[in-house]
Amino acid sequence: MEVKEIMDKQSWNKLWKEAIGGRVYSSTIWLEAVSDAYGLELKILGVFNGAELVGGLPLFIKKKQIIIPPFTPYNSVILKLSETKYPYKKIYRIHSIMLNLIEYLEKQGKYSQITFIHTPDIRDIRPFIWKGWRVSPLYTYVLSISNVDDLKKKISHNARKNLKRCKKEKIYIEESEKFDILFNLLKLTFSRRKRLAPLNYKKLRKIYETLSKRRNAKLFIAFTKEGVPISARIITLDDDFPIAHDWVAGSDPKYFSTGGTTCLLWYIIEWLSSRGFKFLDLNGANIPSIAKFKSNFGGNLEVYFMTEFYRDTFVELKEWVKEKVKIFIKREVWRELK
Repeated sequence: MEVKEIMDKQSWNKLWKEAIGGRVYSSTIWLEAVSDAYGLELKILGVFNGAELVGGLPLFIKKKQIIIPPFTPYNSVILKLSETKYPYKKIYRIHSIMLNLIEYLEKQGKYSQITFIHTPDIRDIRPFIWKGWRVSPLYTYVLSISNVDDLKKKISHNARKNLKRCKKEKIYIEESEKFDILFNLLKLTFSRRKRLAPLNYKKLRKIYETLSKRRNAKLFIAFTKEGVPISARIITLDDDFPIAHDWVAGSDPKYFSTGGTTCLLWYIIEWLSSRGFKFLDLNGANIPSIAKFKSNFGGNLEVYFMTEFYRDTFVELKEWVKEKVKIFIKREVWRELK
């Protein structure tokens, strides 16, 4: 096998839809939108078995680091499985693709830190462990939405109450392009969690508009009967791929009692199901309050992995200190804002 930079967008876009690990976040539309918004260098590495493209990795490069930009759920390795009845051959192929990518990146010698977050489809992460990378588990809920009636039988008692409540409150939902409403609700969400939003208005809007024009993003907003926006969500999707994603969401806490946030997500589930999507990835259940909300919708809790490489111990320690300082500064800024 050989690792080379991929210049042909068409071959990459064909691969991610066929391979495990591929999601809409692997598409060149997403990769270019995010790298353009952040001013990052973008490279896509491909693993070739002869002339056949069998795997790869997207790289967001900032100076001497390969990073995960904010609001990017996955920058995952993708793997095209071999057609064989022998499990050991499939495992060998997966490991060969991963090891070739890992060794290629390490031999470059120019990256002080490398970080990837792989999709839940990438369950066997052992090559990263064997090569000494730091591996951390993360969690998300994935809903099977092919049959909404079956899914509704699995939702929590609390979710059922909220659906009845929002109907009583006459909450209504619109498919919209009013990004400003979403962003204002998003700011309220981050303020409630005492966190500063990691992506500014212009950058997030630029990404959304790029995706929306290509029909890879859809914005939904819930309103009170008086027309007050109370909750909004952006879904990322590709019409030729069965998995959609709950990408960005914001809500006004003053209206939690209306059940509007639950009603909005359930509306989206029904909307996606009616258009033939089979799964909805809720993109993360790693913050207690968010995990509790997402657990109400009858999904399966799935583990996915973050893999990190540091050129040396000093770099690793420096990044750890930087992260702690960043958290401290955000807390102090929050106190000032209060």
